[in-house]
Order: sequence, then structure tokens, then C-alpha cells
Amino acid sequence: PQAPPPGHNPYAQAPPGQPHNPYAAPVSDAGPAWGMGMEEHGILASRGSRFLGSFLDGLVYMLALIPMLLIIGIGGSSGDTEAIAVLGFAVPMLFIAFFQWYLISTTGQSVAKRMLGMKIIKTTGEDVDFVSGVLMRVWVPAFIQVIPLVGGIFPLVDALFIFGDEHQCLHDKIAGTKVISI
Repeated sequence: PQAPPPGHNPYAQAPPGQPHNPYAAPVSDAGPAWGMGMEEHGILASRGSRFLGSFLDGLVYMLALIPMLLIIGIGGSSGDTEAIAVLGFAVPMLFIAFFQWYLISTTGQSVAKRMLGMKIIKTTGEDVDFVSGVLMRVWVPAFIQVIPLVGGIFPLVDALFIFGDEHQCLHDKIAGTKVISI
């Protein structure tokens, strides 16, 4: 964010050149980057909408598994059913993962972000690519989660970072990204 010019008074009663009104509310021309979740490159997505987006993206994965759960429930637990179940779980999950990664790499939006009007961008304001949107934002945190001792606490620390002023999770900071409302 750019700082206001020297001598600027953000609590002035009237803009320069206009008469003073003692009953007017204070005004500010400090710009959109000075509070209220405004950023130079758009309005930051709210914590609630980001949580809902994460929940909905997880729900997309879960819905893909329903047909296979039904097959397992109907077929019992024979050797053939278990092999089909492994393929039935892996194939839909990989399909959805690849589709989500493609969307993020090309549009900056997952299925849920598109539904909720959010977009991932780099902190510089540029669009994300595969490296920043998928590799750094998804794969590196997933790798950290499998590290003994550190991995168990990483998801909690990652999520708690959202309460900072920038509304960035730890995976956003790692990737140099932020999520904005569009």
C-alpha cells in the first residue's frame, strides 16, 4: 500500500479547498489500501467465504466417492470388490484433483472459488500459474504434512494464519498468493 503524502491528515473534516463543516463526519482520502480489507489489487476475500470455499471443494471430492461407496455396500467385501474399490476411490479423486489443478492454473479459481466469486492471484496482482497456484500452494503444504512431528501441526498453523491482516493462510504466504473477491 502507498502511504499518503506528507502533511496529509486522514481525519480532516473536509477535503482541501472546501469549507470546514464542524458537523460533518471525518473523511479520508487515504485510498482503498488503508483498511476495510481493501487491497491495491482487489478486495480480499472474507475469512468466512474462504472457509466456505474450502468446505465446498472438499465436498466435491466427497460427492465423487458416493458411487463407489454404494458399490462396496452392495457388493460386500470380496477380493474383487476391494480391488474395484481401490480403483473406484483413486480414479475419481485423481480426476477431480487434476481438474481442480487445471482450473487453478488457468483461471485462478477452483470449482468452489468460481461458485463463490473468488480468485487466487499473486501478491503482485498477477494471475497465478501452475507453480504458484498448484505446486507451491497445494503440493508443498501436502509434502510438509507428511513430515514427522511438523506435519501433524501444519494444517492447524496453516489455517490460523488466516486471522492476520492480509487474510492469508500459511500456504498463501509460501506461494506468494492471496484470494480476492471478484
